Amino acid sequence: MHIKNGWNFGRLPDGTVKITQVDLDAPEDNDSVPLNLIMISPTEWQSIIAGMSAYEDSAEAFTMAEAFHKGQVHG
Repeated sequence: MHIKNGWNFGRLPDGTVKITQVDLDAPEDNDSVPLNLIMISPTEWQSIIAGMSAYEDSAEAFTMAEAFHKGQVHG
């Protein structure tokens, strides 16, 4: 998923979140190394989501973020 300014977020099969930033001014056929690459473990990502939620950094927020990240929450 592209956000802006070349930042892209992706979820890997193991739940790891991969964040990259590409050079938007580079030629389209340029498959160079990203400007920035961040790999966030599933547990760390769930903690980030919980901490940014209205529930803040609580055990309940982490449990909800974990279920959401694993696709166990249905609206």
